[in-house]
Amino acid sequence: MKRICLPVCLLLFLLTGCAGDAIADRLYTQAIGLSGKDTLQFTIQGFEEEDARTVYADGIADALRQEEAEAGGRIFLGHTELLCLDGSRTSDTVRMLLFEQGLSPGCKVLYASPGELLRRDSTEYVHALRMAEKNGLLPATELSTVLGEWLGAWETALLPAQDRKLVLLHRDGTCVYLSEEAAAGMCWLRPGTGSFSMTTGAGDAEIRSLELTKTMQDGQGQYHIRLVTQDADDALRRTLKDRVQAECEAAVREMRDAGADVIGLQTLMEAAGMQSGGTLPEVAVTVTVT
Repeated sequence: MKRICLPVCLLLFLLTGCAGDAIADRLYTQAIGLSGKDTLQFTIQGFEEEDARTVYADGIADALRQEEAEAGGRIFLGHTELLCLDGSRTSDTVRMLLFEQGLSPGCKVLYASPGELLRRDSTEYVHALRMAEKNGLLPATELSTVLGEWLGAWETALLPAQDRKLVLLHRDGTCVYLSEEAAAGMCWLRPGTGSFSMTTGAGDAEIRSLELTKTMQDGQGQYHIRLVTQDADDALRRTLKDRVQAECEAAVREMRDAGADVIGLQTLMEAAGMQSGGTLPEVAVTVTVT
């Protein structure tokens, strides 16, 4: 009988499911929750699970060991769709999850209590966030953006909270909720993609496209928003322009009052040779509706 070569043996070994870390032995997390200032409270929820498990640990590595012992298999974080934060754990822990444990940079982030939110299937929260972004009700936010803002000069990130609210969360855990008007303004200053409709006092407006250009001129941030509408009359375009202008000015005002930059000012300043940090520059917003 001919001997089977070693590579073929290894291939058969893998195909028959005898590998030490078989796919079936993995737990794929759909949602993760981080909490606890002194002791880490690490909560995970697997796909198609309605409940969640929480362990108390000294750090991420210890938390994963405990979670794997309870789950009876390896924890795989690469497909996680939602990261839930209450502010007690921010950039350091999140950065470790991203760079050392393979958490997806496109993972959605939500400001809420993990212990309360993850008592039920998190699928509805993920779908709600995605649809709100698509329909222009929330600005696009994901893990990579949030972490980048925390690591910026003003150390504050914009996060969605429940009920379509927005919060400015500082690295030290302090936060400021934006008003409804300012939250709406962030949707124009941090636009997503796609078309959507919105209701104004002059009727329903169909937004076909949204273009945002921003520059730094004479030490001031210049933001211009151009909205292209479909079948809108002059009255509707004027109403829409005034509304967007007011919402953007509220967003800029509340952001600057909180000492935060979540609209890319630091990038503009550095490109213009300005030193970032300290007092935020003034920002002027203009709106065009066609």
